[in-house]
Amino acid sequence: MTDKIDNYRQRINETALAPEVELIQALVAESAFDPALRNKITAQTATLVSDLRRNGATSFLQSFLGEYGLSTEEGVALMSIS
Repeated sequence: MTDKIDNYRQRINETALAPEVELIQALVAESAFDPALRNKITAQTATLVSDLRRNGATSFLQSFLGEYGLSTEEGVALMSIS
């Protein structure tokens, strides 16, 4: 455990003054899904959305949120509540 913490500290120290753009690009590349996983996630998501749309039942929450689009002040306020 101590070695892991030391590695994190070393990495933080090494990147503390790194150019921001290069650091962000490296972090984005490091966190990216491989294409096979991305395709699997996309297929599962498409199936879920299709099933939900085919079901046609609208929940109370969907109806409520449908009343206040993000183009309205109320909709933005509702989405900002945390």
